Parts: sequence; C-alpha cells; structure tokens
Amino acid sequence: METLSRKKFFRKDFSGQDLSGQDLSYSEFVCCNFTDANLSNANCSHSDFTGSVLERTKCTHTNFMKTRLACAFRPSDAYGMTLTLECKTFKGMVISKIWWHGFVYFAMLMKPEEDNGKDLRDKIIEAFGVERYAKIKRLFATREI
Repeated sequence: METLSRKKFFRKDFSGQDLSGQDLSYSEFVCCNFTDANLSNANCSHSDFTGSVLERTKCTHTNFMKTRLACAFRPSDAYGMTLTLECKTFKGMVISKIWWHGFVYFAMLMKPEEDNGKDLRDKIIEAFGVERYAKIKRLFATREI
C-alpha cells in the first residue's frame, strides 16, 4: 500500500479499506470517504479530515492527536481513540447521535465541583430524562452500541 503520511488527498475514496495500523499522520484528507473503513490502531495524528465522511468507520484505538475532525463523524466503534481537547478538533464536526451521547456519558463519569450545593450531573440527567440516561449508561458501560 502507498504511504499515506505527509500527503494531500482530495475526494479520495478509502471506503471499505483496511487501514488498521497504517500511518496517516500529517496528511490532509479533504472531502474523502472512509465509509466502512478500518482505522483501528492507525496513526492519524496532526492530520485534517475536513469535509470527509467517517460513516461506520472502525476507529478503535485510532490516534487523532492534534487532528482536525471537521467531518461527518459516525464511527461504528471509537473506543480507546485518542483526541486532543482543543477547539480545532471538534469545530465543524457533525457527530452521530450515539457518539454525542457517548461524550456526554463519559463526562458524566467525572464528578464536578458542586454548584451551590448541587451536583451538576443531575441537571444533565434531568435534561436527558432518567430513562434515556439509564439506557445511554447501560449501552456505553457494556459496549452494546
């Protein structure tokens, strides 16, 4: 397979490809298609996926450190992936509902400082609804997505 590191790709179709363990670092993937691709254990650090589609893409343990994910992010699995918590990572990302719920659930595992004697997590649970939150918690706690 050709090297994918330090390259620029525009509208390239990577759909269905097994890119697991590949080095995609320092590359630009503009409007590329990664539908049903396997990016497990791939190094995508310092890359840009602007306008790309990651639909049902397997992103288990994928390294997205310092990566711009302004893309359609709807992976089939994203457990263990590495992200950098900065605005450019998330700005422009359109994320699937299940993984958006996942990010909220993961945040709920942290105990924030109390706000006037109240646990801020209770407000999130109230907004979701107790039943929906319990379902989300069960899905992610047992990896049943």
